[in-house]
Amino acid sequence: MARTNDVLVATDAGESMRTIVVVGAGLSGLVAADAICRAISPCKRSIHVLESRDRVGGRLLSVELPGSQIIDLGATWIWPASNPELDRLAKGLDVPRLSEGDGAFRFERGSQAVALGLADSLRSSENVSIRLQCQVLSVSSLSPAGKIGVSFRNSSSQDENMIADAVFVACPLRLAQEHIFFEPSLGEDLVAAMRSCRTWMAQQGKFVAAYDSTFWKNRRRKFYWEKASVDGPLDVFFEHGDAIWGFLSNERRWRSLDSDDRQHRILLQLRAMLGDEAMSPVAVFEQDWAREAATCSASDAAEAHPWKHPVYGNRDVLSRGHWNSTLWFIGSETSSASTAGFMEGGVGGGG
Repeated sequence: MARTNDVLVATDAGESMRTIVVVGAGLSGLVAADAICRAISPCKRSIHVLESRDRVGGRLLSVELPGSQIIDLGATWIWPASNPELDRLAKGLDVPRLSEGDGAFRFERGSQAVALGLADSLRSSENVSIRLQCQVLSVSSLSPAGKIGVSFRNSSSQDENMIADAVFVACPLRLAQEHIFFEPSLGEDLVAAMRSCRTWMAQQGKFVAAYDSTFWKNRRRKFYWEKASVDGPLDVFFEHGDAIWGFLSNERRWRSLDSDDRQHRILLQLRAMLGDEAMSPVAVFEQDWAREAATCSASDAAEAHPWKHPVYGNRDVLSRGHWNSTLWFIGSETSSASTAGFMEGGVGGGG
């Protein structure tokens, strides 16, 4: 959590109120807001988290299945041995986890429970607001005043303006570069770094079919995961209690289908592999992140090999402050190269 604290060091010593704006209520944005809360006394801060979605969590999204099971439609697994910051955060929020074997865990109430826990803590803090369905339009340096102007469209489709002492941009960098107007223009090296910074899993898609029984086990089919042996929209599928879930193929012939048609074809694919019972789920869920404007940029949608984890470079320009250290970029992809894009990177990027 060094970067956020570096920005805020000694800010609690002055008498004036500090207004901080965080763009994005994903894991990085919420972690940053929490760090700011801890660094500045309530009477000397005004923290505003602006999120374009109608929920918190960013690429963390969990849904409840019939029978109260929780399943993730976004990021899922945690390896405590290599994800110490995420593990520490979850324990501090009393978010329980379940073993998946081989050192892997998932969160009992879904990964989004971590974000929801942080958001609940922030909402109970003094002088902190989390505003949903707020699309940031522009960020402007008000030199020589040393302030930043933030313009955004609120949930009522009305434009608002805010004056801040510091702004932390926690949304995917490509989205920030494509959709937020910065004045003065950002440096060429920073713009190039933002454009080249792929949003990890932006083209990802998940499908879940919940059933009233684990019928596949009656056929002596017990598996943790399996590569699809029959052609169809799922590349690989997993069992999760009474549910089957899988990753959507990135082939255009499948992703270009409308959701209802694709879901029917998935059930046909599962029937061919698991039996006729696969055609009768009690509930289905699908999350196509590539169609979510708050996740997948135009540049991300054009990537030819979305499943290969990128090598994230340009760490120096992305990790330093801009406009006299009043503007910072803190998303998961700005974290260390080994954790960038993952939940661990979301914690490190926001801290």
